[in-house]
Amino acid sequence: MRKPIPYLTCSQEQFESVHEAVDKARQSSESVKVPRAALAALLMDHSKLIERQERL
Repeated sequence: MRKPIPYLTCSQEQFESVHEAVDKARQSSESVKVPRAALAALLMDHSKLIERQERL
């Protein structure tokens, strides 16, 4: 198992649950049902990465 990155909010388990949900959905599906907490964590991480990128 990978060592967690301290500044990320999304856990490895949450990350994998989102990938699993996307993999299980049909390609023609317009939406995918994912755990709310996992989506929120991914969005927070995305915001942090954008903020870091803007500071460079």
